[in-house]
Amino acid sequence: MTMNEQDLRLRLLNTLLTTPHRDLDAVYLVHKEIIEQDPRFYVQLAAWYAAEGEVRDHKEMFVVSLARSDFPGHRDVGLALLREMPPYQVGRVFDFVKGQTIRRRVKRGDRVEVVAEKRGLYANVPRSMKTEITRYLREREADAAWFDSSVLQARQAMKRLYASLHIAPSPRAQAILFDDDPPPDSRLYALKRIARARTPAEQARAIVDRAWRKQAPGGVKLQAPVFDKQVLANFAVVFFQVIKHGFSPFCYAGHSFTSTYGFATMARFSKRHYLLAISRLLPGSSGLCDLF
Repeated sequence: MTMNEQDLRLRLLNTLLTTPHRDLDAVYLVHKEIIEQDPRFYVQLAAWYAAEGEVRDHKEMFVVSLARSDFPGHRDVGLALLREMPPYQVGRVFDFVKGQTIRRRVKRGDRVEVVAEKRGLYANVPRSMKTEITRYLREREADAAWFDSSVLQARQAMKRLYASLHIAPSPRAQAILFDDDPPPDSRLYALKRIARARTPAEQARAIVDRAWRKQAPGGVKLQAPVFDKQVLANFAVVFFQVIKHGFSPFCYAGHSFTSTYGFATMARFSKRHYLLAISRLLPGSSGLCDLF
């Protein structure tokens, strides 16, 4: 290895130790230089960093550089790394290649001005990348639970990918993303129902209904039991206290989970343990813990 090659590689490794804080333009030039001068080392480093690296910005820049490279084998590796990314990162990779204008407010003296900043490459998205993103979306459309989870995590990124690349969504994706009318079996439908509920009892009822819609093994649907309205209301209050306080022991209605059930001695325990305790504290709610 010559001295120039060593200096170039050390420069890139030093760059990988920095945190650009979502400023991909700051690291693009370094990645561009190393991939042009040492493409064999770069692709090996990209594969290693995808598995061992921690900074998401650098992972995205490796995909951007490899997916646009003309060196043999680079695009295959870049697209393979793209497939492993969550939707919001795929959206960021696409946005950087295509380029985008960010508008932000800046206070100058007594005035507040809107400043437009151009970020990204403003380049044509490679056809291979469009094909891979299309396959990426189709795989999630084929799995309803996977698609719902992706939309919950990165709704806007998913919409941009469909719209900007002119990818026709499936009927279910169209209803969820663009018509804002998710089907009843979707997690998004349950989320909307819970968000629109005005009282804890309505929220608890929505949670119960959603849980009992899940299918049992063999395709046999479970039937919801009949709960008293007051039980639902009490359960809602306790349930949201569990969410609020996390997994730390707390008291409810004069009962101490720490002293009564000995949870303080457990290093880690699941939410189900709390629900079991709740079912004992609230009369008539013994079946609630089974919903989760």
